[in-house]
Amino acid sequence: MQAARIAIIGAGLSGLYAAWLLESRGFHDCVLLEARNALGGRIASASASGQAGFDMADAIDRFDLGPTWFWPDRQHELHRLVDALGLARFKQFETGDTVVERSPEEPPMRVRGYSNAWPQCAW
Repeated sequence: MQAARIAIIGAGLSGLYAAWLLESRGFHDCVLLEARNALGGRIASASASGQAGFDMADAIDRFDLGPTWFWPDRQHELHRLVDALGLARFKQFETGDTVVERSPEEPPMRVRGYSNAWPQCAW
């Protein structure tokens, strides 16, 4: 049986970041436990057929399942983390209307642009 001094439960963004922090600080006696067969938690995408995963070979037919946006001018700590991890990003268009598909059983609907929602959020 394998033993480790530190166990991290869940390999979503928080678990992966915790493991990265520990490793970067010299703690190597760790184990990262994940119930699914892939790392990343909600940071995944799914095809139109409903297959979830991380393979972007058919990226034209995929949509995000989890975290998608952040605002670098408002979320400074997340901005620094994204920079520190060297993650790719692109500017999100915020003007105009947005088309939202809330479920496969309902048709997509047009709503007011997302940037208008920020002041109304209860953070």
